Amino acid sequence: MRCIGLGAVVSVGLLAGCGGGGATGASGPGTVPSTPASPLNDAAPIAVYNGTTAQGLAVSAEQPDNARITVVLAWRGSCVGAGWVGAHQPLREARFDLDGLPGRARDSAREPGDDGDATTYLRQIDVDQDSDGIRGHFRIRSRSWNGQAHDMDGLCDSGRVSFQAQRLAKPRVQPLTPRRGEFAGEAFQEQLTDAVAQLQSAIGAHDTEHFCGLLSERLRRTMCAGGRQATIDRMAALQFIADLPTARHAGADSAIVVLPTGAERLDGTTRLRTVRDLRFVTQRSGGPEPPIWLLDRVGEEREQRVR
Repeated sequence: MRCIGLGAVVSVGLLAGCGGGGATGASGPGTVPSTPASPLNDAAPIAVYNGTTAQGLAVSAEQPDNARITVVLAWRGSCVGAGWVGAHQPLREARFDLDGLPGRARDSAREPGDDGDATTYLRQIDVDQDSDGIRGHFRIRSRSWNGQAHDMDGLCDSGRVSFQAQRLAKPRVQPLTPRRGEFAGEAFQEQLTDAVAQLQSAIGAHDTEHFCGLLSERLRRTMCAGGRQATIDRMAALQFIADLPTARHAGADSAIVVLPTGAERLDGTTRLRTVRDLRFVTQRSGGPEPPIWLLDRVGEEREQRVR
């Protein structure tokens, strides 16, 4: 997605994605890389809240008086459309300014890009007081228009996401920035999700060229030898590859994904399923771009207890 700055009550930029602006009472759909510390001292006490959303991401808020409250939250959307099938939107941050509690904001922003491209964000949030904290829900959707193809290029939707935050008893600095560790962890999961989705797509389409490009050099020598039909036959053994569960680090430049093959059995009262481990390694570009994850090993079948 291509980005430009948009006017809003609060200036907003992107951490990794697109920024924007909105209507009165709410800021744009982008991220806030940093927020200066608030004057939280005896001379200027204000209410500060910190919590999580139903997506497991951070939300925080600052209420300088009864007439204003600023809410900042991390969010991500699920996407469909060209280039987005089964994908997740990169982790983003959104900031809303509301006129007191309870408060509601609705806004939209259009971000034109190159070659006639454009992205439209539709945002809404509802916030209410909740004993010693705040609670509410939000929804953020985006539509991407491909100017060259003259068609929609992707639809992303966070869905209706609830959140809750408790008031901090002794705040020291403004917490209006989601934890950096969350962005690092989410980026890792997004990268592996994309790698698995590309494998699944290539296998389903019998696209041997794309499939072989997703393998490490070591694995490519065995999986892609002997011609196209031989490669397709080997790809058939990997048709169990489906949506990605949580990936785990296996060193600085490798990761493990455990995927069920679809076979299950009962051992007394214990249900067991057959799984295979997929090991990925990174191919780093040396630049600021994220690493490319390549499939390096397909483990043997093993049984795992179903929780």
